[in-house]
Amino acid sequence: MGFAYDEKVALRYDAAVPVGPGEVDFYLELAREAADQGLPTLELACGSGRIAVPLAREGVRLVGLDNSPAMLARAREKSAGLAGVEWVEGDMRSFDLGRLFGLVIIPVASLQPLLTTEDQMACLRCAHRHLAPGGRLAFELDNTSVVVMAG
Repeated sequence: MGFAYDEKVALRYDAAVPVGPGEVDFYLELAREAADQGLPTLELACGSGRIAVPLAREGVRLVGLDNSPAMLARAREKSAGLAGVEWVEGDMRSFDLGRLFGLVIIPVASLQPLLTTEDQMACLRCAHRHLAPGGRLAFELDNTSVVVMAG
């Protein structure tokens, strides 16, 4: 994953990738289960905070990690005044936050830009190292039809 979104993309991202029906509710339910155990949530490839910010508005303690300074700046703007949210610049294949989470999420098919098995496994291993015992990993994969893509 050798790219990071720039300022232009960061400003347009939320309009280009709107939150889907039930998307926040799905992650909110899982995050509340982690919170019931006293554990925060970690979102990898959090981007502009399209999922993390609504979760934080609901009182979820979370950390958002992304490799794009521009996207993180947008997330910080959107979460101004919210407690319990932290934004960290980092590579989802090789990070060490030095703490455990009850839930790690990778929404909106953000795992799929990792094109090699090695990169995918590195990300999943990193996520696993950050999970508390009994913690959960939840991620979305886009299952686009090759027939539809060929158009």
